[in-house]
Amino acid sequence: MEQPHLSMVHLSKAVEHGFKDFDKIKTHDALAFVRIQDGFEDFVKNGYKLVKDSKTPDENTEETGDLLEQLQKLGELREKGLLTEEEFLEQKKKLLR
Repeated sequence: MEQPHLSMVHLSKAVEHGFKDFDKIKTHDALAFVRIQDGFEDFVKNGYKLVKDSKTPDENTEETGDLLEQLQKLGELREKGLLTEEEFLEQKKKLLR
């Protein structure tokens, strides 16, 4: 089961301990699901360190509006063969909860 937050925790620890191949983080197929998660861009901008969630309710409302965008990203990953049909359906189900 994919757990994007834990993946970012582990990536943060790896960077903290000297991992420097940032292109691999941005391109490795196994990390595709992590890259489409909310907060990943902030994670990258913060030097691959986790940022405490300090979002206001208005920002959380905006995130709800991003559902279509997230579904489109999942569809693109499926079309590129980076997600199987089963993985796509599982992630789509999670988004629609």
